Amino acid sequence: MVIARTLGGHPSYDLRLIDGTIVKYALEADCEAVPADGGFPPPSAGAGTAAGSPG
Repeated sequence: MVIARTLGGHPSYDLRLIDGTIVKYALEADCEAVPADGGFPPPSAGAGTAAGSPG
């Protein structure tokens, strides 16, 4: 998760990793964009409805 960024000549970012550690001043060239949904597939069409119930 990006928690801060610089607006200087060479963009850099402060990142919070999944384990909670923070990486300061990561260069934009060293970062990889991921989908906004985190890469998780969307729920199936029938998810959330009880078996046998209409709709």
